[in-house]
Amino acid sequence: MRNKYLIFILVIISLIISAQWVIAGSHESCFGWDGDKDAAIAYKNGSFYIRDGKNIKVGFGIYKYPASMKWYNHSGYLPCMVTEFERDGCTVKIMNFGDKVNINGNDYVAAYSRVSIYNHSEEAVSLDPQPSKELIVLNTPGNLVLPGETKNYDFVIAIDRFGNSYDWPSDDNLACAGTWEQHFDHMKNYWDDKLSKIVNITSLPDPVLIDAYKAGYIYTHIVKDGYGLHVGENGYDGVWDHDSIGIIITLFTLGDYSDAQIMLDHIKAITQYDDAKYKYSWPYAFYLLKTDDVEFVASRFDSLREYAHTIANERTGPGGIIKMTNDIDSNGYWTVTNWSAMMGLLAYRYICQRLGEIEELSWAENEYNDLLRCVDTKLTETITTYDLNYIPVSLVEPNSKNRCRNPQDANWAAQFFFGRWAWDGYLFNGEQYGVNLTMIDDTYDYGFGRLEGIFPPHNFGGYPHGYYCSCYNAGYGSAALRGERYRSEGIYAYQMMIESAMTGPFSWWEGILYPKSTSWEGTHPKYGNGASPHTWGQSACTKVLIDSLIAEKIDGKVIIGRGIPEEWIGNSQVIELKNYPISGNRRMGVRIQGYSDRVLITFTGDSPVNEILIDLPVFLTRLEGANTGTVDFQNGRVTVSPDTKSVTVYLTSM
Repeated sequence: MRNKYLIFILVIISLIISAQWVIAGSHESCFGWDGDKDAAIAYKNGSFYIRDGKNIKVGFGIYKYPASMKWYNHSGYLPCMVTEFERDGCTVKIMNFGDKVNINGNDYVAAYSRVSIYNHSEEAVSLDPQPSKELIVLNTPGNLVLPGETKNYDFVIAIDRFGNSYDWPSDDNLACAGTWEQHFDHMKNYWDDKLSKIVNITSLPDPVLIDAYKAGYIYTHIVKDGYGLHVGENGYDGVWDHDSIGIIITLFTLGDYSDAQIMLDHIKAITQYDDAKYKYSWPYAFYLLKTDDVEFVASRFDSLREYAHTIANERTGPGGIIKMTNDIDSNGYWTVTNWSAMMGLLAYRYICQRLGEIEELSWAENEYNDLLRCVDTKLTETITTYDLNYIPVSLVEPNSKNRCRNPQDANWAAQFFFGRWAWDGYLFNGEQYGVNLTMIDDTYDYGFGRLEGIFPPHNFGGYPHGYYCSCYNAGYGSAALRGERYRSEGIYAYQMMIESAMTGPFSWWEGILYPKSTSWEGTHPKYGNGASPHTWGQSACTKVLIDSLIAEKIDGKVIIGRGIPEEWIGNSQVIELKNYPISGNRRMGVRIQGYSDRVLITFTGDSPVNEILIDLPVFLTRLEGANTGTVDFQNGRVTVSPDTKSVTVYLTSM
């Protein structure tokens, strides 16, 4: 949750720029172009708000507030927002997308709109799209639509200048810049080409998740301004340090290293939250692991060392823990802050090892070990003193003594996502012990137990500006990958968000209010606050989805399927992904097909440098053997050599 003073400042700025309250809203999303400055704010009725000095809302009068309507991404994932409803025996679709155009040497984003009317009645129908006067007409097919006929009415308007101040193009120039179909094809080809370079999930038992992560990736590039990883368009239209770190890590997880160096350097210019300062080395370490770009990381080592050593300097809390911070927008000795510091030290240790910085490597190891010891000691003391059955959000007090006394405040799980140490620290081969590790599952039990009967399952709660849910909901399931009983929680929480918390097509506000009955088909909250889409939240969803399917440790070991739901295994269901980035600038894929008595696993692409750990949750109770590799019955794992191309794992009967 954002600091309340930052929210106030953003609201004031938004009022000045657009003369409207954009920090809170209802059903909203956005569309535009890669790296544009002011993407259009999209609404479910097919209208959209144009900024960049125009500050106008345009739409179509044909939408007459139907009792039921659909709102979705064209083709499931494209940034073409489709509003669909019935009227007068016709199916009406309003479609809006952005395309980059160059007119007289200047770059613009133009919004292309189409009102498509299909007459499925037995009589001719006359319907007028009733476009806003600012929209430029691209065709004039007439308003009479015969039975069985589809008519398309096309329009265009310029919406963004990529932060420049040159004049807007003339109506004639825009009208002559191409047809709706030409620009739709250009838009689709552009994003499909960009998607072809990242992880490609080709099959899941729940295919909606595939569209969701693709849409989230595209939104991230639309919301960013140039190279600045902004969080939102309709609120939070700025850069925050810990947000940027999370977004960059997800881009690297997907294998998108375009402009990586510039984006990494953007983090240093922003110092807002202590947890981000402590995790500063993490994206550099992750980038180094995947690309082997030693030269670039070495050129930034002075900054990396400076940030890493602030951890030691700021361990002024009781018992050698980190100082009091405001990392969850309240002051306290937060667990999330200390986990972030431990994660940062592990990342810095890896960098030092790769760069041959022996003295700093020794320092990082000693500092990590000592901080872990102090955190475990202080946390154990607090848990014992207050007889707690969970990891408290504060190292020095129970949740009943801070903001998490309210069970609906999702910060009870803050360390599980924002802290990163439990799962990502494991991927960085950090030594892990004590209550930080052993009570992960207990803490999920505690949090969900308090919320039982208040929220549907797999909902972690929200914040004062929207207590029902949050855009980080799936991210809170990240630490569950390090536990045992909730290993599929990230995927379940992502599904919950899609089923009952979307405030735009695959878009979520940061703080989400309770669902209410609306014309938009499905279950949707009526209001939210923060930004929708919220790209840090989207990045959390994507990362936990990918990590649940495949993840790589810094030693080159690849973990397969640790978060795959048990019900996804069986009935010949297929889980398949390709183009997953592994160390040394290589890519691999995996295909998993489950039957009642066995699981067939095939590896494609490049081989990893180390062994492959096949770690599906179903193996914990049903592992019988395998036709190759080493079988660990106690931990429910099959380990195969890196050159293995396929393995059959046998299951006991249910």
